[in-house]
Amino acid sequence: MKGIFSRLRQIKYVVRSRQKDLRTKMMMYFTAVVLTAVGVFFVILISTGRVFDIKHQMSQVLDNHLNNQADRFNEDITLYTAYGIQLSRSLSEMVEETAEDYGIKFDEFNNNADALYELQGKFYPELNTVLRLTRSSGAYAFVDATVNTQVDGSESSKSGVWVRLNNVSDSMILNPEITLFRGNTDLASKNKLTLNTKWELELNSDIIPGYEDMMGGKSDEGKDYYWTEQTKLPGTGDSCILLCVPVSSSKNTPYGICGVELNEKYFNLNYPAVDTIYGSMITVIAPYEDSQLKLDAGMTGNTEGTWLDNTEGLFITLKKNYNIYGSTKESFYGVNKILPIKTEDGKEWVMSVLVPKESADIYINHRRILLTALLSAFTFGMLAIALYLSNRFVKPILNDLNRKSNDELPPDLKELFNNLTENVKTLTRAEYSVYEKYLEGYDISEIPDELIISANTVKKHNKSIYKKLNVSSYDELSLYFDIFRRCGRIDELRRSDFTQE
Repeated sequence: MKGIFSRLRQIKYVVRSRQKDLRTKMMMYFTAVVLTAVGVFFVILISTGRVFDIKHQMSQVLDNHLNNQADRFNEDITLYTAYGIQLSRSLSEMVEETAEDYGIKFDEFNNNADALYELQGKFYPELNTVLRLTRSSGAYAFVDATVNTQVDGSESSKSGVWVRLNNVSDSMILNPEITLFRGNTDLASKNKLTLNTKWELELNSDIIPGYEDMMGGKSDEGKDYYWTEQTKLPGTGDSCILLCVPVSSSKNTPYGICGVELNEKYFNLNYPAVDTIYGSMITVIAPYEDSQLKLDAGMTGNTEGTWLDNTEGLFITLKKNYNIYGSTKESFYGVNKILPIKTEDGKEWVMSVLVPKESADIYINHRRILLTALLSAFTFGMLAIALYLSNRFVKPILNDLNRKSNDELPPDLKELFNNLTENVKTLTRAEYSVYEKYLEGYDISEIPDELIISANTVKKHNKSIYKKLNVSSYDELSLYFDIFRRCGRIDELRRSDFTQE
């Protein structure tokens, strides 16, 4: 590379002094050499991932999709929570009104089937409204009472209503297919509801994480709500996460619980897999603990195009712009975002957007090879052009210049020699000390230490030297030194008067 730039400096004067056609050809040579160097530079950067970082571009795609998905999820969660809290307040009033109508206290709802069934009738319209407005997969409300305390397991059997959607959708449903999952069959008949294939009269409260703790003390429906981890619904094979809001008296005495259900079908429809150049991009919502994404406790969107198994966790290795998620079946590239979701156990939940590492690596490597090949072809093309121009035009000029003796110099070159020799005599002693170091081959950066002066002083002298010698830069001055040296007249550029002193 040093030889190339030395050659470029040598031909600079010739380019200036020849006809326009030759000057154009020399400029073509100069351009080809520069583009060759640029091509080599970029090939090195691409091969090392320093430029056109395709993984960084991938992380930006993942980030954009994650932000959109997280914004949507947070809006939905906020909506569900608001409806859940409002539902709780309405149900609390209904419990107290029904107790007053029957002239009983709340703990006397046990074994009072008429009061409990009337309460269910009041609950249903509210749950139906929530189900239609929120697009959730289900809504429920139960009180801490049962129609028969003598039945085995009655301590965890709770009376109430749970309605579910058959036709879960990611948009508003005009004609929802509502089924009765828990509640009195008379309620289904009266409201023309289909009984769920896994219908039961009452709820087993054991499927609600944290239920006993909520019922064991004071509960404020506006503050004590939470979202559960993944819960299996008995007999259905369905998994879901539940919003749990306490139904309480004005004195925060717990009556029961209500909320909404978001099941697997909901997440599949609302968070579909997206086909990208990196592979199938999927969305996961799960607790994040000990550098692991606990999929078995969270929910996943549609996983089409991947081998993701949501029964095992994903171990996370943090990178600069993205993370690597590892499982026994498949590894993923992805990014995380913390969700502002209140959970029963206080664990931090995140949303992750993932693409299979294998498919992403295939694309990334293919793209990198393609870019490297194109730039390599461009570089070799420029190099071939530079070599052709060098052999055709540059070498003859340089050879001709090397053969010329002092008497054979063209007039304009003689004039250059004479002018530069005379101009050197105009330098002051301080300027000449800097100039002489240039003549001896020192770089600009080395002169302050050699002359024990500051860099600013060198810059000041440089400005004056260039002006007096009628040159524009250090490179041009070095070119003249080379020409004088080739012609055997380099000593004419020295000041014998300063040297003898």
